[in-house]
Amino acid sequence: EPDFITKVFGRFLPNPDDMGLKRISVETAPEQFPCTKKRWAEPVDGDDEDVALFRPALAQTRFETRSLQLCYDAERDGWSADAFHAKLDRQGPGVVLCRT
Repeated sequence: EPDFITKVFGRFLPNPDDMGLKRISVETAPEQFPCTKKRWAEPVDGDDEDVALFRPALAQTRFETRSLQLCYDAERDGWSADAFHAKLDRQGPGVVLCRT
C-alpha cells in the first residue's frame, strides 16, 4: 500500500519509476542495507579455501556473489606498507585476511 506522501502527491507527480527513482530492495542493492547476522552467503564457484573461510560473512554486501582475487600477498609482494599500498590503492573495497 502506498505511503501517505505517495497518496497525497502521487496524483500530481510522475511515476518515480519512470524518472529513474525506482525503489531499491535487499535483492536489487544489498550493499545499501545494513549487514546481517541472520543470513549467510553461499559459496561461489572458484572460491579457494581462504575465501571459503570468510565468504559466509559477506552476505548482503557487494561481494556476496562476486568472485574474489588475491591482490596482495606479503610473501610474494613484500612485507612493507609501501608494497601493500602499491598493490591495493585505488582498487576499491576489499577484504583483508590476516594470519598470525
